[in-house]
Amino acid sequence: MSLISMRPTFRLRLAGDLKFVQQRLQESLAHPAWKDRGQIFGDYAEFHVAEDEQRYWSPHLAIHLEPVDHQLQIQYRQTDGARLAEAEGQDRGASDPRAGDSNTEVGGTMLVGRFAPRQNVWMLVWIVYLAMAFLIFFALVYASVQYWMNTTPWAISVGLAGIVCILGLHMVSMVGQSWSSDQMHELRARLDELLLETGLEPIDAA
Repeated sequence: MSLISMRPTFRLRLAGDLKFVQQRLQESLAHPAWKDRGQIFGDYAEFHVAEDEQRYWSPHLAIHLEPVDHQLQIQYRQTDGARLAEAEGQDRGASDPRAGDSNTEVGGTMLVGRFAPRQNVWMLVWIVYLAMAFLIFFALVYASVQYWMNTTPWAISVGLAGIVCILGLHMVSMVGQSWSSDQMHELRARLDELLLETGLEPIDAA
């Protein structure tokens, strides 16, 4: 996983079916020791930097759980994921919940982790990106009309200004992210601590 990207992402394969993994994480995060350190909502969880340590570019870590098996992934994304997890747990209720599928190569649960800025910062970034994208599009359209009318296509300069703005925002976000790399490592260490505590050590990572 490279930490220098807009939203660094990593994947961990965990032993056990989706329902089992959800239950273990919910039980651990409900413990008082994890209060304000992490929250879980079904197949989605978040980890935030302590409020007194937050900076403008401070990240949060969001994780999402889904089945490893490709067919189950399709069902999961097309239906209610909570109902699929419940059905999966019932189907395997008579077996060891940590065993996952009988075929251990495709069984288990995929944990997808993604670092991102706080929601208000991320929303501001996207508003600027979209505004500049519209500006560039209409500037190019206007410049093409100017060209076909044999006039100076000065609107191109407006489009170039939009491109420069996007590149500048991207560079600023990369600098801000590098300043908060210590907090990203802290959040990842917190997730590793949680998985170790729950006995859900990753089988492999990507």
